[in-house]
Amino acid sequence: MWASGLYLSLVIGLAIMLGHELKISLSIKSDVIYAFLLFLLLALLMTMPLGMHHADYFRTFPLLEAEKGIGTVLRGWYDDTVFHVSIIQSILNFGYPSIGQHGAPPMIYHVLSHYFDAFIVFATGLDPFDAYGMFALLKRFALLAMLCLLVSKLVGETPFIAMFGFTVFIPLNIDMWLPVISHGLWLPTLIFLGTLPWVYRKLFIQESNSLIDLISFFLLVIVISFGKVSFGFIYAAFIGCVVLFKHPKSSSTYVLGALWLLFFYLYSMNMPIESSATHGLNLRNVTFSSVLDLVASSHWIAYAICFCVLPALIIRKTNIQQCYFFSSSGFLIIICAIVVSVCTNLGPADKGYFQLATYTVLLSYSFILIGLNIPIFVDNANKNKLYESVLYVLLVVVMSIYSIVNFSTFSEKLLDRNREPYRVLNNSLMQPNLSLFSSIKNWRNRGWFISESGEIYTFRRKVNETIDRSNHSKAESALYLPSEVYHELPHDYGEKWAAGMFLYSVTGVPLLNAIKEEKVRGYGIYLYGNDAKRKRAGDFLLEEACDVSKVKQVLVVNSFSPPVIESLNCIGKNRSKEKQSKQGKA
Repeated sequence: MWASGLYLSLVIGLAIMLGHELKISLSIKSDVIYAFLLFLLLALLMTMPLGMHHADYFRTFPLLEAEKGIGTVLRGWYDDTVFHVSIIQSILNFGYPSIGQHGAPPMIYHVLSHYFDAFIVFATGLDPFDAYGMFALLKRFALLAMLCLLVSKLVGETPFIAMFGFTVFIPLNIDMWLPVISHGLWLPTLIFLGTLPWVYRKLFIQESNSLIDLISFFLLVIVISFGKVSFGFIYAAFIGCVVLFKHPKSSSTYVLGALWLLFFYLYSMNMPIESSATHGLNLRNVTFSSVLDLVASSHWIAYAICFCVLPALIIRKTNIQQCYFFSSSGFLIIICAIVVSVCTNLGPADKGYFQLATYTVLLSYSFILIGLNIPIFVDNANKNKLYESVLYVLLVVVMSIYSIVNFSTFSEKLLDRNREPYRVLNNSLMQPNLSLFSSIKNWRNRGWFISESGEIYTFRRKVNETIDRSNHSKAESALYLPSEVYHELPHDYGEKWAAGMFLYSVTGVPLLNAIKEEKVRGYGIYLYGNDAKRKRAGDFLLEEACDVSKVKQVLVVNSFSPPVIESLNCIGKNRSKEKQSKQGKA
């Protein structure tokens, strides 16, 4: 309970500062104290862990922990992690995304964040697999910094918005660090937050929008969609609703909507999901009860609605722009409900990201609306003592509830929603990663921590040495592991369907025949046919491998541990095949 107590004390301290500004009879006023309380609050947020399950996405020492099987899931490495690192490796090798499991066919996916990671890796010389956990920490800091910047832009002369922003808006926006946990969502979220004041001004303050504004909206949504298509779609729906309310008779409005729909249709058709080509749609699922079910079952949608209501409590007189906001918010929730109901090819995670995007958009715009109207609220509060006291207590309770519910089990729903971000501090931060901690503490296991003799490390070093001797780059090479060698790997490497992506993410060399006989939804597996499945050494043909991969050499792994790797040159084989092709045409 220590985290809840600390958070609650910080909120009380900030409430005291707010009370003085509202001319409530309190004696403390110090900018130094105020800044110190905010610093403690931000430090608490920054140290908030990812949770037990999501911690497996980002290991502190990924190669060594995979070597020793440290972690709660599958020997310290996770499917999502190796999938995203494989994409980064392909961007470094070829400049486009791929998972490199049988050659490197391009994969249409939201990869904006992956390009950013690839740029950092390229500039620093770090290994993508080894640096993945470090990137998570840097991304958490960048997200928190962007949220602080947004709050600071709205503070002005009213300290309440700072208190409300730091104690409610930022923690709710962080949630459980989902913009970081979801690899593709991080950079789009930063772009969304960074451009939020500008878009808000264009939509809700500026009376009309020019053609340049509409083009800017279009390009902004496209960029965000390249990072996370669900986020881009929801943001397009929100902006589109506002523009439609403002300019219902303008042809530019309908052209903008048509171009967005065309983009999302073409984009989703090529996403690496088995049912993307069929786009399973069931219009019979669109009912009034489906909307109600979404509100009842999704805490994100429920909280989005709550934050749309909060501005209405503060705003005394609603203007036409604010009517646009409330109307567009209602339509956005309906659109989200229709999408998750109609699209039968969406999995639970896909539906969750549509709901999360709706929540993020409405939460952020509601916060700006609250911030811009706080001066009116404070002025009314100082004129009406009863109004002042009631709303002051109400708002402080709202800002404290995320900590208060930790001390009680009176509501299962509140506790369930409160699991992130603050309850995880109580549950997780006090418990170290026992497997890692015990491995370091035990003197017999200390050697592995600095050892370079592990199987994976030795294998990667052998691959790199072979590449260096051949004077070919990784992009000009392909790695082939016979099915017999896969059986030599530890069980969670060789038998797992993502073992090929794990090896590619570690070595950076595209693989041949790395697909396991197991269908998996998504992950780019469906880019490959039956010829990409694992083969025995006796079925391997160098000419065929060279033709498929279009490389200059194939590295054949005859043994994983100790690593025995044979480099076979493709140049002569390719020339021979070209010569035979020309003779056949003649």
